[in-house]
Amino acid sequence: MAIACGGYRVVGSGHHQTTFEALPLALGSDSSRLAVYFDTCRRKRNQLDYDLAGVIAETEADEISSKANELKRLVEAWIAEHHPQFRA
Repeated sequence: MAIACGGYRVVGSGHHQTTFEALPLALGSDSSRLAVYFDTCRRKRNQLDYDLAGVIAETEADEISSKANELKRLVEAWIAEHHPQFRA
């Protein structure tokens, strides 16, 4: 939603990677750290999907959940400030 509100559209193959690359363009540099984190998670998930199974620890799952909530709060605050017409 934030990327679309920022005037960007992510399409085609590699759209997940492009999403995380575009996040700082839409939200600003405050989101760079989280964009890098989630892109790293995306790469790890891709490796696990194709090479391994059952190797993610519960602590890693808890961390990714926490970071997802952090990103959600950042996106909601950004939308409220820059595009209040789209607030839930």
